[in-house]
Amino acid sequence: MDGDGVTDADEMHRNDPNDACSYNVADVTVSVTSTVDCDGDGVIDADEIADGTIRTMRVVMIQQV
Repeated sequence: MDGDGVTDADEMHRNDPNDACSYNVADVTVSVTSTVDCDGDGVIDADEIADGTIRTMRVVMIQQV
């Protein structure tokens, strides 16, 4: 489990169970233990999920050129 709040069984079909930034917010069913900030806005995903303020349904890292 990567700590993103989605069980490995649920992630195996759609997302990477070893990547804390690969999840759909709607699939979060257990406590988020990861301290990652996948969208880089300065607020960890666990706090955004708890507050209902996460803006992306699937978190994607974007590299600036």
